[in-house]
Amino acid sequence: MNAIALEPGFAKKSTRAFVCGGMTGNLVLQEKGWLGYREQVLHSGEGPIWAIEWRGDLIAWANDAGVKIYDRVSAQRIGYIDRGANAPRAELFKCTLHWKDDRTLVIGWADHIKIVRVRNRPKTQTGGLPPLSIEVLSVWEVDCMVSGLAPYHDTGYVVLAYIPPDTYTNEATQDRAEQRRKAANRPELRIIDRGDEIAADELAVTSFERYICNDYSLIRSKRQDDVDVFLVLTPSDLIVVQPRDEADHIDWLVERERYEEALTAAEELQEKHGGAFDVQAIGLKYMQHLVEQGGLRARVCSDPQVTSSVQHHSRRRCLERRRQAGRSGSIRSFSITSCM
Repeated sequence: MNAIALEPGFAKKSTRAFVCGGMTGNLVLQEKGWLGYREQVLHSGEGPIWAIEWRGDLIAWANDAGVKIYDRVSAQRIGYIDRGANAPRAELFKCTLHWKDDRTLVIGWADHIKIVRVRNRPKTQTGGLPPLSIEVLSVWEVDCMVSGLAPYHDTGYVVLAYIPPDTYTNEATQDRAEQRRKAANRPELRIIDRGDEIAADELAVTSFERYICNDYSLIRSKRQDDVDVFLVLTPSDLIVVQPRDEADHIDWLVERERYEEALTAAEELQEKHGGAFDVQAIGLKYMQHLVEQGGLRARVCSDPQVTSSVQHHSRRRCLERRRQAGRSGSIRSFSITSCM
């Protein structure tokens, strides 16, 4: 068995139906009745079943020929999406199916992403045809192999990208070095919006050089605050990917030594969320940076943010030393005063 999909609301349904398929090439619907489960073959004869996705009354599945959609209401197949003439072998790069809504199917297979819309067929065109039809809205060719795919916001998609290693053109060579499989590249997580790539990040995956496209999976989930998060599964790691927030932006500014912007952003964040960020720690890093640059005195005199941050840090260090020593007389305090 390669794929299985439960009917929507499986736990609450008395039928407890599911669809499964595998190397035999049969797409089988199992549904619970009075005398146990009854089996119905929905499709067969076109090679192994590689993926299945079920939403509402529509079941989509992928086999060697392409992707098909079945309507349970009319008990008919309503459409077929071809893989393409130059598509690689189906088993080399897995197919990803995802229903974005009740009528929109997203297909990621090899180096193509397709958006398919299910529509009602005009009554004047029925004539024995299924009541539903399909339309391919978009076809995007990407420069990677799609290991995983999930919707992001209204028009975007998160793509788990696998970049195949370079291959040798001389397959008949006797050279052992050329026969050896090249190491794989590091996987990437990309955001595509309306066909354009707007962001890309490499993922830190253990032993990524050993893995192939089918070793990776992408799962969409949500945090308690209803923010989308994505889980990247590999044979060795589970990586949680989530959108950057204001704190991440401040860390980014500090890493690039843009301390003035970081201080301003941190104070704004502190006003909104209380003690959510250590403004004084940023001020201290700023002071250390100015010392290294030789401009501490001039900057402290002109920037009240730095003065306030350093004064607060100095007082805190002083109190900590007093508590550790057990008596106030053993600690000599100091302060930085502003220049007029």
